[in-house]
Amino acid sequence: MRIWLVLVLCLHALAYAGLTAKNSELSDEIPPLKPPRGEIPAGFWEQHRLLVTAAAVATLCVAALTIRFLARKKQSEPIPPEIEARTALEAFRGKTENGHAISEISRVVRRYFVAAFDLPQQELTSAEFARVTLANESIGADLAERIGKFLRECDQRKFALESAPQPPSVLAAATSLIDLGQERRAYLQKQQEQQQQAVNHARQS
Repeated sequence: MRIWLVLVLCLHALAYAGLTAKNSELSDEIPPLKPPRGEIPAGFWEQHRLLVTAAAVATLCVAALTIRFLARKKQSEPIPPEIEARTALEAFRGKTENGHAISEISRVVRRYFVAAFDLPQQELTSAEFARVTLANESIGADLAERIGKFLRECDQRKFALESAPQPPSVLAAATSLIDLGQERRAYLQKQQEQQQQAVNHARQS
């Protein structure tokens, strides 16, 4: 009985020793290495950096040119004062010349002479405006007196009774003043050209 027990113990010992040796051999072995990965491809920015930059610059240039073109387009040529005045007066043709209409017609005449002869752009009474025109050599005394008379008549008719019959003469007088203003401007322009020609002739001599 003891012999069998000894044999069993010996077999267990041998089996344990063999298992231990096998585990030791396995632990000493280098595990198999995984195959190396390929090179990481370049990203979108690295591949198309120059193209994206060029496209961005081109877009900014196009946007800047478009804004500049639109801004220049909005800056239209200024309307000549005589055309602006005559267009404004046409709105009153065929209408009753009541107090409101007479006041607006006189304003049109004032705006014309302010723009055409570079008068002060400020609110003035009729008397003050008449004095300013008299002091302006470009307008001349005769035309300035006509302007003052027109403004005085407009003031009288504005405050007259609405029931009182009034001849429709304010629009015609305003149109006549603008025509006289244009004749005066043409005369001054001709004088200036003649003076310039005289100066050029003197220099050439």
